[in-house]
Order: sequence, then structure tokens, then C-alpha cells
Amino acid sequence: MRARVSWPGPWAPGKSTGEARGVAELAHGVVGSPPRPQWTDAGFEIVKHVQFEYRLSEPSHCKLSATLTTCRVLIIDNDFFSNENMHNIVKSGQELGDDASEMYELMSAFFNLVLFRVPGIWWKSLATLAIDQLHNVYYAWRMTLKIYLVDVVLNVHNEKALEQLWFPGNRYFTALAIAVALVVPNFCLMFTDEWKETRFEMGKSVRTHMKVNLFRKYLNYTDASKEQVPVQDMAGAMDAEIPEMVDGGFMFVFKAAKSLGKIVIVAYFLEDLRAKGVEILFETVLDSIERVEEKQLKVRCGTRTFECEAFLSAVGRRGVVDGYDLETVPGVKKNEVDRIAVNESSYTGVEKIYAIGDVCEQHSGTLMFASIAQMSMQRR
Repeated sequence: MRARVSWPGPWAPGKSTGEARGVAELAHGVVGSPPRPQWTDAGFEIVKHVQFEYRLSEPSHCKLSATLTTCRVLIIDNDFFSNENMHNIVKSGQELGDDASEMYELMSAFFNLVLFRVPGIWWKSLATLAIDQLHNVYYAWRMTLKIYLVDVVLNVHNEKALEQLWFPGNRYFTALAIAVALVVPNFCLMFTDEWKETRFEMGKSVRTHMKVNLFRKYLNYTDASKEQVPVQDMAGAMDAEIPEMVDGGFMFVFKAAKSLGKIVIVAYFLEDLRAKGVEILFETVLDSIERVEEKQLKVRCGTRTFECEAFLSAVGRRGVVDGYDLETVPGVKKNEVDRIAVNESSYTGVEKIYAIGDVCEQHSGTLMFASIAQMSMQRR
């Protein structure tokens, strides 16, 4: 007598779960057990399903019962995250963070869990990193075009610049071409961003995976363990701690990688400016500006003194609110640079008092102040 036995096979990243098979042979009149699934340690460790069926089929010289051909198998996970050493630290009540190696080990285990245990995350991570860096490439492209626009296209005093135009001798068509070169990549970025939010979405997938497995593990607790872990703690972990860990931990890496790429690009352009003779002073306070001659200025910054023909100030503006006795009006709030707190309607929170322009924390840019005031009143 014989029957074929099948069960899920080991799962590997990027591959679907296969089906392993075996054959159970029993002598006539003998009752026995079918063969057990054979996994290597690595294969068993990354099996995709913690619950599966053990099936008997294709009987030969025997008959299978209609209700006893399948057996549901539950894999009991006795492993500790991330290992036995970390479990002992937590069990002893020690605080993590005193030893940098422990934090690195825990972080490494967490990222390994997300990347290689949650289906599809590893390749989505690579795609997301590539898409984010496309924004940095576009940022570098914009900076290059703007520099070219100022140094070549709009430099009407340099006759040699005519030879460097995209359309030799024609600044107008070159400027139009630059405008197209600035706008068209935005459409490409729009589509790639849509793919990132839909096809390559990861945050929701990782949160769901962790919530499902945490809840499944909780359901398999013994009654004594459930008494030590109230259900409200489980709900708190699923509603707050898992989203915080995923969004502030795993997903933060992509934001950091995008910012790092932009920092590298800015550093490159700053170095290029230095190579062209532009000196950049950081954390420098402007002390005074003095006119020496008709077209000569002397600028003092701390211990440094510079002579130049023109001085361009782009240090921001301070709102002029003196003389209005705003300190005597309850509810009107100002920050350290005399800017007034308002909402999206330019409303200060005090009836009939609005603020627009440079006196606002969130001033409305270059829009006409009268139009802003009209829109604000209409919203109210």
C-alpha cells in the first residue's frame, strides 16, 4: 500500500514556495506514519508559511478516508529576536543602548528581517533607492542649467558666449530649450513617484507583515503567558510601536539616503565655486559696509575685510511691527524675529486682526497683499 505525501517546500527570497513530495509505503495491515518533511536548518528557518497542510493523495492498493487525508501543521517559533544573547539582556531588565555593539546587532537583525523575510521588500528597496536618487540627479541637472543660463545665455557682455550656446548665435531659442529641459524631467519624476507609491509601496506591507505575525505569535501563547501580556499591550504595540519602528526606522533610511545624495551634489557645486575663485564663509557675522569711493565698497566681517564694487544682501527680512502695541493685544503671538503667528487664512486668532506679508511666520510670497486680504476675509 502506498500514498503520495506533499507539503510546502522551503522558501527563498524572490522565489515562490514550492511543493515537496514523498511516498508513504506500508505493509498490508500495518498502520504507520507518512514520511516527515525534511528541511535543512536554513530552509526551515526561512519557510514562508508558519501554518500549512500535510496532504495524502494518489492512493495505491488502499483507500484514503475523505476526512483524514489532510493534517494541519503549525510551526512553533521558539526563536528569540534577534538571538539568545539579546533575549537574556531583555529578560534581565538591562537597558539597551549602553553598548553600541548591541544596538548595531539589533538594528542589523531588524533590517535583515524586513529585507529578506517580508516578501518583495528587497527588490522594492533597490527600486525606491534608485527613484529617490533620480530626484537628486534632476537637482544636479537644474543647478547645471541655471549656472549655464547665467554664465552663458544671459551673459550678453561676453561675445565668446555666443559660441557656447546650444543654438549658436541665438540666445532666445537656447533659453526655450533650457525651459523645456527643466520641465520635461518633471513628468518622468511624476510617473516614477507614482510607481513608488503604488507598485513599490513598502511601509504598509512591512507594517501589515509584522502586525500579522505578532498577533499570530500572541495567539499561540500559553494561558500563563497571556496573563503576563495584557491584550492592551498587544494593541498598543500594533497601533503605535510597529508603525513607529517601521516609519521611523526602516523607511527613514530611504529619506536619509536621498538627503545624503543631495548633500554630495551640493558639496560638489561648492567645491566647483571655490575652484572658480569664489570664497564661501560660514558662520560669519557682517559688521559694517562702508563706501570708500564711488564704485568701491569696504565690507567688514569679523577680522576679515573685503573690497568690492557691489554688495548683494539676501539674509532675509524682519517684520516691522513696532508702534502697534501688539503686546497689549491678548492672543497675538510673535516669535523671536517679530513675525506673527497666523493660520492658512492669515488669521491671528484674534477677531478682526489679520497679518500679511513679511510680518507673518508663513508669509504669502509674491502674491498681491490686497488679494491675500480679500481671500482671507472670504475664508472667514
